[in-house]
Amino acid sequence: MLAGEDVSEQIPEEIYSRILNTYVNTRDAQRSWYMSDLIMQLALEQLDPNHLGMAITIVHCMPPSGVAHKVRSLRQNAGRGTPPWNTYLDQELLFLGIESLAGYAVSVGHLVAVQSRAEQTQVSVRWEEWEESAVASPILLGGRVAGCLIVSSTQPDYFLEFRQKLIGQYTELLTLAFRSEEFYAYQDIELSLMPSQEIQYIRFSQFRQRVSNVLREAFREQRPITMREAEHIVWADLEAELLGLPISYHSQTV
Repeated sequence: MLAGEDVSEQIPEEIYSRILNTYVNTRDAQRSWYMSDLIMQLALEQLDPNHLGMAITIVHCMPPSGVAHKVRSLRQNAGRGTPPWNTYLDQELLFLGIESLAGYAVSVGHLVAVQSRAEQTQVSVRWEEWEESAVASPILLGGRVAGCLIVSSTQPDYFLEFRQKLIGQYTELLTLAFRSEEFYAYQDIELSLMPSQEIQYIRFSQFRQRVSNVLREAFREQRPITMREAEHIVWADLEAELLGLPISYHSQTV
């Protein structure tokens, strides 16, 4: 470390060691969840040490679909927060498209920050409750993209340059939580508009029941599948239904 350098402005070496140790000692089936959760936890501790209020979420590229066979949306997969957000944000199901900050960041291929609700910007942002500034950082590997890390703060103008740099570094570490087949070439990315949260939540209210129905149907047809496989089937069905709604539903921004 250089003399006078603030340790809070870089990721400590022990964090890298802890993440690498978790990576090599976790089974394949559990690695994605453990790595994602650990990295979000460590990022949260460093980015919001005074618990001013922060949410960190990960969104995954949905598998290519449609006639053009393109990635058309991002699916919120996991999250962590400090009050006023909950500690775990895993149950907040949501699809994001080009209308979102994450969708824009994925499309342009680099980190994007919006420092306040009042900021004049061409970037589309769906502001959530308590959120006053936000950063979206695409998860990239070898010119391919798997999703995006979203960091939201209750404080305006919170994401100074050194914090953006830290977010970029934690995003790089997140590549360890993804399998190679989850990264998509940019020519395969063609994000669409997704409906508002309120409209999506109506569909998501039956998510678990739909998963159970898929499992039951697969068992009846003597082609049993795992819970994870059933969830992916329902996610794909939900995405198709939402994208199929009239265009007026897709133009609502928060």
